[in-house]
Parts: sequence; structure tokens; C-alpha cells
Amino acid sequence: MQQISVRAKAAVIGGIAVLALGLLPMASGVAAAGPSVTPFTGGTGIQSNTARIGGSGAWTTLTGPVIVEDSPGFWPAGTTISMALPANFEWNAARTTPPSVTGCQRVSSAIAYSGAGLTITLNSLFVGPLTNCTVDFGSILQVRPITSSLAAGSGGVVTLTFVDPSTPMPGVFPGGAGVVSMVQSTPTPSGPPTVVPATGGTGIQSNTALTGGSGAWTTLSGPTITEGGLGAWPIGTRITLALPANFQWNQARTAPLSVTGCDRNATAITYSGNDIATVTLAARSGASQMALCTISFGTTLQVRPLNSASSAGTGGPITLTFVDPTLPMPSVFPGGAGQVSMVTSTPPVGPMTLTITAPTMNNMAINWGEGINITTAGSPGTVYQVQITTTDPSSGTPAWETLTDSNAVVRNFTIGSSGSSTVTPPYTPIRNYWYRSVSGTTVSNVVRVTVRQTIVIRPQNSTTQTISRGRTITFTTTVRPARPELQPAVVRFELYRRSGSSWVLAQTVNRTIDANGVATWAWTASQSGRFYVRAQAQPTPVNANSFWSPNQFYNVN
Repeated sequence: MQQISVRAKAAVIGGIAVLALGLLPMASGVAAAGPSVTPFTGGTGIQSNTARIGGSGAWTTLTGPVIVEDSPGFWPAGTTISMALPANFEWNAARTTPPSVTGCQRVSSAIAYSGAGLTITLNSLFVGPLTNCTVDFGSILQVRPITSSLAAGSGGVVTLTFVDPSTPMPGVFPGGAGVVSMVQSTPTPSGPPTVVPATGGTGIQSNTALTGGSGAWTTLSGPTITEGGLGAWPIGTRITLALPANFQWNQARTAPLSVTGCDRNATAITYSGNDIATVTLAARSGASQMALCTISFGTTLQVRPLNSASSAGTGGPITLTFVDPTLPMPSVFPGGAGQVSMVTSTPPVGPMTLTITAPTMNNMAINWGEGINITTAGSPGTVYQVQITTTDPSSGTPAWETLTDSNAVVRNFTIGSSGSSTVTPPYTPIRNYWYRSVSGTTVSNVVRVTVRQTIVIRPQNSTTQTISRGRTITFTTTVRPARPELQPAVVRFELYRRSGSSWVLAQTVNRTIDANGVATWAWTASQSGRFYVRAQAQPTPVNANSFWSPNQFYNVN
């Protein structure tokens, strides 16, 4: 144990951990030889493979230190005790339990951390003995290397500093609070990874091939891969999946994958050629995790055959390869990451019939925002697509567009054993279209559905309003759809006046909607009488007219 007279005051500097103790005032004229320090143990020879970066992130628990006051009352209330780690080490900041304080009228604050430092403050207890204070950290403190590279720092003395609030300078204890050091770990072989193979890739229909088919993608589930031992996948590890001949990945599917259980993230998926998909593991920020890394591909991966001809290749295993940046050779997982296979599609048999229904459909017209049920009847097992066009097929050769999903991938539908199939969820058109179903060279009948605009008028009153002559009422209508690619609608406002037993059209005003679908008209009630106002969105080249809005009645005095 070492001793030094320490009477100083300082703030936490350079990442020092400080403990503050509340003490009774020290008797004047008392001289002391310095605190007694029993250094902590357990901090030397920490393995580099426990580092947060490049290792498992495991913590090492220290025992101590134990610090005894110079003499009774030498540590006044507000005294702080700080410890600072050498470069490339960090405290476990979750370990905030106050250390034990005995032998005096002091109690410790919770441990506070800042960077590489920690601090406690001693506060007054007002009860207890008046002998020397003893502060014992027990097994509270935990440390670990930040990076596994010895070049970043291999350890040293943990600086111990005392700050007396009544003196201008801190006191640094020459022997420190103990020593931490890191040694290079000897690599230990880990077991093979655990692989849950991808599913959904077998029995892919040949009529979904890029050449000779629809080009539709098939979505895989998985694979899910767990490393064979803690730290078996260092930063920079690459995981590669290679398809067999005649198959390709959907290279638009690049979203980073889920990585759990460890301090790693996965980069976005990169692709090489048609058949190679690769992810690379990178460091993850945030709270440390010390379990085995598990990477899940979820439903990210999609595949399809390149050619519908079986001679080009009908499938096989997905080759799974690991590349450790610290090792010279890649490692191929013997079981692979799953299977893909192509089967020859059965050609459609017989014609197909298309029908379209909707809850409020009237004369094949629906209101904007309503979904339609597109049903195709035909031979069970027939794989088909639904196409739409904006051009009347009877007037020439229209440009048909095939329905796709949110990722712009062609949607394929299969007629079930009942002899029919309905698009789910219901398709919601924004404009008038013609529809048909197509399977190879077999084409269904064509059905046209028009989409009515909708209109809302405000103010909207449930009863007749009484107003004074000369008052102006501004009517605001909101029309849907209102989209940049559609021609703006024109709203027709009509004002009717009661004449005897009849309503007579008194005024008509047309207003074009703005980019938000809004059109307004200000009516000034210049005459007494009974009136009502209504509005309607007029037909456009791509949408049917709306219904008339509810009549808004006014008595003008």
C-alpha cells in the first residue's frame, strides 16, 4: 500500500471516473501521511478476444480497489475520488452501484462514468463512527478492451485522483488504483455454423423464367445462419450465396439483413453476375451483446430461372461460403443454404373468362378509392397475369401493362381447384381502365371499369341556413383523384332559386381544381328568397363525373 497527502479539488478530466463522499469538516491543523490504497486485482492478462471491436465484448470483473482515508475527517463532504483507464479500455457504465463506505460518517454517491473515467462523491451521513473512512469497490467495477488490436493500446496504470472541494488542485495518487492489460488471444477453433436452409425455392414453374416465361420472381424464406462460436465472425466477414446454373437473384433486393445476438451489422446485399449474393458484417454501435451472431435473410431473397428450357439447368443447392478476413482461404458450408429447382409448367387448358365486381359498382362504374375484385375462371393450375390498358382495344392496338407488386415485380396468379382465382387484395384503380387476363397465348375477354370522381362540398349543412342579403358564402369543394399525371377536373357549381312551386336554375359557375383537388366559388346573396347550391366534378378523359353533392339550402332575408 502507498500513502500520499491529498487535499485538492478538481472536476472529472479526460474521462476520469470520480467518487464523491460527503464528509464532516476536517479538524484544522491535522496533518496526514496520505490515503492507503489496496489496488484492484483481476485486470491483467485480459484476452484480446473479449474486446468490443474484434472480439466477443465480454466484461472482466475487478476486485477492489480498497481506499482508506489519511486520518479521521480528512475527506470533507464533497470529496471526489476518480479513476481513469489507459487508452483502449472502457468501463461497464451499467455498473453504478455505490461502493461500500465504512468507519466514518460518509456515504458514497452512485458511480458516474464519462468516457474512460469514473467518479464517486462522498456525502455526509451524520451518523456512524469517527474513524478513518474506508471505500471498498468490491466486485462492482468491470472493464474490457475497446479494440482487439494491441497497437491501439495494451494497458497500463489506472489513474487515481482525489479532489477536496476546499483546495484548488487535485491530488493524484502516485501508485494508481491498479493495472489493466490486454494480451493477444490464441485463436481457438469454433464449431461449424448452424444453418436453417432457405425454403420456397423448389418446384419453381418454368413459365416464370426470364426467357420463355413471365419473368416473375419467387420469394425465398431464409436462410438463417448462426455462427459456430463467440467471435467466430470478425468484422469484415463475408457470407456468400451462389445459385446453380440457369438461376438468377433479384438484384433490386438489397436491404440490409437482420443480425441479432452480437455487436455486428450486415451491409446491404451486393450481387455479382446473376448468381452471387454477398453480405459483409460490420461493427454495430450501441449496447454490447455477447451471444452468438445470427443473421436472417427473412423474405429478402428472390430468384427465377433464366431460361424455361430444362436443358439450361433445372436447379441444385445454393452454395454457402464464409470468408474470414484474417484467414487465407474461404470456408464452404457442406450443406449449402437451401435448394432451388425448376419444373416444366403445364400449358393452360381451355379459355379464360374475366369478371369484375365491386360493392357499389353500378353499370361497371365505381367510386374513386374503391377496390375491385378481378376474378379469372379457367382450367385449374393455369398460371396467368392480369393486364390493364388506357386505350380502347376496339379502336386499335393498345399498350397493355401487367399488374406488378410494390417492388415492380410482375404478379402471377394461379387458378385453383375451384376453377377460378381472384386478385387479392382487391385492386384499387385511380382511373378508367380496360382489363384482361393472359396466360401465354391464351387471352380472356376484355372488361372496362370506369372510376367516378368523388366530391365533398363545404360548408355542408344538414338544415336550411338563414342569412342576410348581401352576405357572401364561399363554397369549397374537394375532388378525388387529384394527381399530377391526371388532367385536372372542372367543378360545376349550380345555384337554384325558388320560384313559386319550382326550383329554377339561377346561375352556373365552372372552376378548375388546383393541385390539391380544391375548387372554390364565392356566392353573394344579393336577393331575398330561397336558394340552394350544389356541385359536381365534370368528366375528364380518364375519369367519370362525380355524383352531385348534397344540396345546401339558404333563406335570404
